[in-house]
Amino acid sequence: MVKKQGLYQRGYTLLEFAIVMLVLGLLFSAFAGTYNIYYKNKVQRITVDNTNRVVNAIGHYLIQNGRYPCPAPIDAGRDDAEYGVAGDCSVTAGYPVGECVDGICVEEGERLVNVNPNPGMTTMVTPRIRRGAVPFRSLALPEDASEDGQKQKLYYAVTENLAVTSTYRKDGGGISVVDA
Repeated sequence: MVKKQGLYQRGYTLLEFAIVMLVLGLLFSAFAGTYNIYYKNKVQRITVDNTNRVVNAIGHYLIQNGRYPCPAPIDAGRDDAEYGVAGDCSVTAGYPVGECVDGICVEEGERLVNVNPNPGMTTMVTPRIRRGAVPFRSLALPEDASEDGQKQKLYYAVTENLAVTSTYRKDGGGISVVDA
């Protein structure tokens, strides 16, 4: 009796291969769902941590300078001298309400506020609001602290009169915070 070469060789059948692929697919889908939850939580945690760092730094800036910082241009490149540096909110020429110029957007506040720095005196106006990037260099923060968990720049808005020492009033803000 002569044996043919390869007659007794055995490999995986198509059914066995399909079962292995099914098991691997189930394991991968379970891992992918878990990783997705982990990633979303990580992004949220980084965003909350960085926002808290910025808020604390702005509070320290207010104590040290007697005013809030003006926003930095949102479109300044890393090689630009204005990148991450607070602008000058006392300069309003060239920044019309309702438009964005040089990475800074200006809009009208939502309410009337007293901008007169003298106690007991009243000068009611609708203040201007400036929006731009977090001025992380002026706040002595690392650049990545001014980004959310997905590496997007955090936006910063301030009422112009609160970012100028001579017009700062604690109750002179024109931004309404709505807590849903």
